[in-house]
Amino acid sequence: MKNALGALTKALNSALFIINIFLLFYNVVIVKIPKIEFRYSKVYLEQLLGCSIDDDVNSKLKGFVPLYHDYWEPYAEKIPLKLSEITGLAWKEEQILCYIVGKHRSFSDPLSIKTWESGEPFLYDMTHELIHRLLSVDNYGMLERFWSWARDKYGDEGDLVVNHIPVHAVQTELLLGMSLEKLLDWDRSRSKRPGSEAYARAWEIVDREGYKNIIEKIRTSAK
Repeated sequence: MKNALGALTKALNSALFIINIFLLFYNVVIVKIPKIEFRYSKVYLEQLLGCSIDDDVNSKLKGFVPLYHDYWEPYAEKIPLKLSEITGLAWKEEQILCYIVGKHRSFSDPLSIKTWESGEPFLYDMTHELIHRLLSVDNYGMLERFWSWARDKYGDEGDLVVNHIPVHAVQTELLLGMSLEKLLDWDRSRSKRPGSEAYARAWEIVDREGYKNIIEKIRTSAK
């Protein structure tokens, strides 16, 4: 029995070695796809807001956990995989916790998404913050050449503008490929509101530079 198990282990190791050689030879990359786990934490949100949350609001916010899971499920593999394909960057995490934060603004680290009553604004917000995470949390060091270019050319515009140049470019490629142009129009429209000037300026730069050219700079930097 012991000899049989030893022979089986040896055979499996040989098979794995052959598979790895095959993948390297044909330049095949196995992409890690992070699993998104939606959570609501009353303690976290109260710390974020600096105030107490009453029972009615608390109960309503808990209901967004299964709702957001259902919104995300059809895209759970497709979108992270597509973002890696567009940017040439790999996800570093197997799981990402996503906190539901009511009407507080969304942000990428820790991943926190505000409450939306319909799926499409949620999808835009979610992909926006995941792109931030892929570019600036998981792979910031790999994009040194890209960030140097962006800061040298647009650093005087401020960090908020610079950080959103690649995000808008990647999100354009993603959503056009999903036939969701209307979400891009929606975001461009809301970026014209008072207080959103940095987002509008980032869109102007993406239009001038060309989103495909910006993505190519990201991919070149990542090599």
